[in-house]
Amino acid sequence: MAKAPVRLKVADKWKRKKWFHLITPKVFGEQVVGETPADSPEAVKGRTVEVNLMMLTGNIKTQNIYLTFEVTNVQGANAYTELKRFELQQASIKRRVRRRKDKLDDSFVCITKDNRVIRLKPLMITNSKTSQSMKARLRRITMINLQRSIRTVDYDTLIMDLVNYKLQKDIRNMLHKTFPVKAFEIRMLETVKDEKHKLASSLTNAATLQAPPEARIESEEETLQTPREEEIAQENLKTQEA
Repeated sequence: MAKAPVRLKVADKWKRKKWFHLITPKVFGEQVVGETPADSPEAVKGRTVEVNLMMLTGNIKTQNIYLTFEVTNVQGANAYTELKRFELQQASIKRRVRRRKDKLDDSFVCITKDNRVIRLKPLMITNSKTSQSMKARLRRITMINLQRSIRTVDYDTLIMDLVNYKLQKDIRNMLHKTFPVKAFEIRMLETVKDEKHKLASSLTNAATLQAPPEARIESEEETLQTPREEEIAQENLKTQEA
């Protein structure tokens, strides 16, 4: 009579796993935004979770913004995260764009006061069509002033200024003096870990901070703006105020 095959006991991997609570940074009140299973705390580090900003603030106006958090530290059953990406939903951008208006995108690297390197992607929507030289001027003024402003604040303060819409409002008001701007948004912000980008951002910010911002903007206006463009900008501004 044949012997029955011996059955080997297979350990259940899931029984060895533990659940870790994903916790937001202090600027968001250290809220629990999810859980993740892992064999050890080391396995949790580097994992990410995407959260709608409305779930953290309770403000329905922020439902078009998504935040990506990355686990950087684990203490017990708590996995503490840092903000890795701030991103505006693409559908929200499409709803804002209309005919006879220009949409201006850009992408550049900035460095904060606490030496955190970030990539910033601003978005501008003008009140009317404009020339290529005016578009270049708006992009340049935006980049210079954002790099200068971000260099004076730490990373947490920058995030709160984005969430509270303070940074976007300040830049929009500044651009409005040059050409009527309907909307200004930060389409995306993400941290940069590449050493090449860190070196480039340090050199760029050092050059940006050498001269006062007012002098740089005035110099660009004299170089890039023609009398006809100045007349068009003033007419558009008067039309909007009316």
